[in-house]
Amino acid sequence: MGIAESLKEFEQNLKEYKIPRYEELPDIELYMDQVVALLNKNFKLLSNEETFLTPSMINNYVKFGLIPAPNGKRYSRRHLCYMIALCFLKQILSMNEIKTIEMQMISLSNELNAYNLLCTQLENAFQSCCNQTSNNFDSVPLEHLSLAYCAQAIANKLHAQKIIEITRACQA
Repeated sequence: MGIAESLKEFEQNLKEYKIPRYEELPDIELYMDQVVALLNKNFKLLSNEETFLTPSMINNYVKFGLIPAPNGKRYSRRHLCYMIALCFLKQILSMNEIKTIEMQMISLSNELNAYNLLCTQLENAFQSCCNQTSNNFDSVPLEHLSLAYCAQAIANKLHAQKIIEITRACQA
């Protein structure tokens, strides 16, 4: 398969990718190994790595207060929502920034609404990104597209960090 075909296949998969909503997650509590297997399977499309999430990462997130402590050794849908959000947010934000944005989102709404909003925003961003590439694919070299996406990601990251910093300062 050539470069163009591979990229188009990835984009089609990304356009169709749906982040599991709260109601779609298992309604039984899971043990750590089950959580890791479930989430790594869910993020296979989004990562080149076999293990997107590890037990030690989850333990660190709990210690840092980014995920509520498990019920005994079991994790509920609520925990899974936190972990899914973290898997995305850790791509661009520090743990302190994630903690701030979590608190901001939950203070404006409840956990479920905050999680669903993040899922919707991410899916919309995936669609937008793929549509942008499709519109430019034939007229712009792939190397230029990858550089443009990197530049856009950096600009968006800096903007998000500034908003988090400003709101953190205003809440202090």
